[in-house]
Amino acid sequence: MAGRVNASRPERRIALDRAPEIRETLARTGPGSRAVAGPATGGDRPPGSSGPGAGCVPLRGLRGGTVAIDEGASPPGSRAFCILPFVGAYVRPDGSVLNCCCQRSPLGNLLESDFEAIWFGPLAGAVRRASLTPALHPICRESLGCPVLPRLRAGEGPDRVVGPLGWPTALSIALPDRHCNIGGESPTPETACIMCPRAHPGFDPPAGDHTDLIVGRLARLMPHLEELEIHGVAEAFWKARIFDVLDGLGYEAHADRVRVATISNGTTLSRETRRRWLGRCPRSRLLVSIDAATPATYRAIRRLDAYEVVIENVRRYARERGPGQALAIGHNINELNLGEVVRMVEVAAGLGVDALQMNLTIPLAPGIEPYLIGPRNAPAFADAHGRAVRRAAELGLPLEFVNPLELPAPGPGLVTLPAPA
Repeated sequence: MAGRVNASRPERRIALDRAPEIRETLARTGPGSRAVAGPATGGDRPPGSSGPGAGCVPLRGLRGGTVAIDEGASPPGSRAFCILPFVGAYVRPDGSVLNCCCQRSPLGNLLESDFEAIWFGPLAGAVRRASLTPALHPICRESLGCPVLPRLRAGEGPDRVVGPLGWPTALSIALPDRHCNIGGESPTPETACIMCPRAHPGFDPPAGDHTDLIVGRLARLMPHLEELEIHGVAEAFWKARIFDVLDGLGYEAHADRVRVATISNGTTLSRETRRRWLGRCPRSRLLVSIDAATPATYRAIRRLDAYEVVIENVRRYARERGPGQALAIGHNINELNLGEVVRMVEVAAGLGVDALQMNLTIPLAPGIEPYLIGPRNAPAFADAHGRAVRRAAELGLPLEFVNPLELPAPGPGLVTLPAPA
């Protein structure tokens, strides 16, 4: 995951899962750039990518052309400042339906209402109409970790033409927060990853697992989808849960058309898991979230002595995958790993991944807060940003910053949310 803090007190932000279609591939060399241009990549490989989440896996293939909006809501040719209200649905483990993981409030709940009533409902329509203006809707304007908001602060305009509204073409399903092998189903601040919300002393997700019910109600969307993501703060490959979800959605009938994506911590990418995933998902994207370039830093952040295992799993995955199976590494940057950004670039390039993604770590657990960006260390983060960009350019590795390694600029109408006491 990733996010930022303000100049006086840490903001509480939640990582994006994934609206990289609003990101640009830029050849800039300092803070403020979101990506550095890399070599041209093939149609099934991400050009500089995604989300989260929980580095993020980008929603690909949604740039250009016409996107959906309610008929009569705007004149023909209107442009949107964010695409996800028109094409994206993100479903939390409790059944809440949003357009992305950054929205503050849900559009409705799938355990209480039919998806159609939510998607075509008045709140969803209001969010879409507001997305035609730079003010956005309040549930988007107060988003946590959203990469659109920095664009609006910088005065960037809309870039997507809108058309008649249809079903979502991008669906993200978050698995239950308890479902992770690092810390298990009853994590503590000492056993969960230091930056994860599972490491918060007050971590207490809702009881019960509604995944099967949620999946059953979403299966009808499969004929309309281009992009399917399955993750959350969970480890989707743990106990083979991701394959249960694919089965419940009837994914096999759409495997040649729908691109499926997930995020993994890499420890679960065994030979059998790789065989099963690569065999079942010919059009796929995997982001392996590592957050370190040395075993010692990995132990400090991930609580496991598994850095070399993860690196070897990624190396083998890169060799075994096919041409339609994209692979990226993600790092959430804080003071614990800030000195390793150049090494992160070099490791990723050596493993043969398609792209490297970096983002700022967000304060979702008290243990990570002393290591976040702030006025004291912002110059060091800016320097690290530049060094990573330059090294990636030297190696020809596409590098994406979900948010640049800098303090966010204040902007009118943008809400700063304090971290919990």
